[in-house]
Amino acid sequence: MMWSRVRVPLETRLKCHERVFQHNRPQAVIHATTSMSMKTLADIAIDYFSLLMFEGPLDAEDASALSQAIPVYLEAMSPDERVAFSAAAQRALDRLTAPPDEHGYSPRTTVKQDELAFLKSAAAGDIFGG
Repeated sequence: MMWSRVRVPLETRLKCHERVFQHNRPQAVIHATTSMSMKTLADIAIDYFSLLMFEGPLDAEDASALSQAIPVYLEAMSPDERVAFSAAAQRALDRLTAPPDEHGYSPRTTVKQDELAFLKSAAAGDIFGG
């Protein structure tokens, strides 16, 4: 059976997410005991996987729209999501700054300073403000 995927522009999807977050803002902080405590991270993961699997390379407009959505996602994260996000950033930072392996390879030679600054801010929790 043949089917085609309807391509919804990234900017439209991000605007939809932003409207949902604004509408549900009081519910953005969810208690750790609920099954929805990782909702925002799960939404980010699905969007990312869909982007990689179906959208192809980002053009400049899509990249701009995606970067403008980052603060919306960060603000909507529950306390548990913030802890998980910071821990993931610390793991990435540890990987990227690890000493060379037995073959002499180290990601330190290719990582960008902006990326390190972002990961340090995320790992420390500073990226969430307040």
